Amino acid sequence: MNLPPLDVITIPAITLQGLTPTFYKIPVTVELSEAVARGTYPTSKTRVLRYFPKFSGHPRNFAIRNLKDRAEFLACLEAFKQFLRN
Repeated sequence: MNLPPLDVITIPAITLQGLTPTFYKIPVTVELSEAVARGTYPTSKTRVLRYFPKFSGHPRNFAIRNLKDRAEFLACLEAFKQFLRN
């Protein structure tokens, strides 16, 4: 592809604990990438942004049968699309 290397790229991610989603934005810098390739720690910290959607009841208690929770989850997925690239 012969594209110039980027200084930083943000990797979007979603994890599920049961049916409860957590959304992440992970900035990967050249320094971090090189440290991982060497099997060492980078000299600077990586700040990962994390979002827990608020569902009814306990904030981490996602009830898939609850229509309000389902709508909130789908709204989060729709908003998350902006961080995805082809």
